[in-house]
Amino acid sequence: MKPFSKLTILGILIFSSIVSQAQIQKSIGINWVPLIAKTLEINGEVKPKQWFAINASTGYTFNTSYIGLIDYKVYDFTKDRKTSGWFLKSSFLFYPTGLKGKESKTSFFMGLGLALSDYNQSAIYMPQDEPERRLTRTGTILSPLASLGFTSKISNHFYLNWGVQRPFYIHRDDFIGTRRRNYQPGLGNPQSDPFVGYLQGILTLKYTW
Repeated sequence: MKPFSKLTILGILIFSSIVSQAQIQKSIGINWVPLIAKTLEINGEVKPKQWFAINASTGYTFNTSYIGLIDYKVYDFTKDRKTSGWFLKSSFLFYPTGLKGKESKTSFFMGLGLALSDYNQSAIYMPQDEPERRLTRTGTILSPLASLGFTSKISNHFYLNWGVQRPFYIHRDDFIGTRRRNYQPGLGNPQSDPFVGYLQGILTLKYTW
């Protein structure tokens, strides 16, 4: 079993043990934004206090060719680029409005955490005046992660998290083609470079109990 898979299983076991505590609010949901990139992201959260929560998510990118919402039309000598891989993210969330001890209809949150992203990429490389050849890239990235957004109460059991997340640092020197076309499982696409970096949206419908 790969080290990343072991870490994923360990993270799920730890999160499950926290969720088993009866005194705290718990929720589970799916982040709908990454589905555009053939990425399934399952999200869970435990909230011991109105102002504090522990959030974790895991998922998998299924051999996607997603290059972002905008194609910059820069020829990078590649075609048939595919990306797959597991990821695991965990964050501590702070809800400032919860300091009053009461739940608001819509609450602002900000979070800090870590993201672990395993990637497996391949593409056909087509340099001028040379034969085509298939390139592959594999690896694992560990990056600090920040998030900002809002939680809106829909009903007694359903909440909606919406916002953005951003990894602070992704060090890779093995991109296939231009960097902006390389999707990173669980972390998004760097189309907002050179000023912002990787961004991924959050739109999670949560069931809470």
